[in-house]
Amino acid sequence: HLCMEKLDFSNISAENDVIEQIKNFVSAGFISQEEFEALDISKFIKFSQSPLCRRMIENVSTLKKEVSFKILTDIFRLYGINSDDLVVVQGTIDAYFEDTDRKLVLVDYKTDKVTGGTAEPIASRYRIQLETYASALEKILGKKVKEKHI
Repeated sequence: HLCMEKLDFSNISAENDVIEQIKNFVSAGFISQEEFEALDISKFIKFSQSPLCRRMIENVSTLKKEVSFKILTDIFRLYGINSDDLVVVQGTIDAYFEDTDRKLVLVDYKTDKVTGGTAEPIASRYRIQLETYASALEKILGKKVKEKHI
């Protein structure tokens, strides 16, 4: 997660750029040598070749990472409890960017292991979190979130 946070998307043009950046995280003290050796670098390379990463690179001027927020939301939305009460929700959005149509794309990094060939169970588990983060962005920025990615 920390490596995704620290990646400089303005300096990714090839898979070697991702590898070099992550190697530099060791010398910069962001991660230890042991942590580096435990990383599955192939996952970072795969991500760097993904359409989502390409879009993050193309929209790097609007890319924001690790954005903390605090909002009021109704308790029913979060827990399905019949109540008019409000609750304070706070969180940190891993990343978002404004796409070419000026709408927002929300990105949430997860380290869960995908089993059975599909990420749907993981996506389902985090659906409320993503909806809450999207709602927070829309309230704070006054712009529509058109996509949510895990």
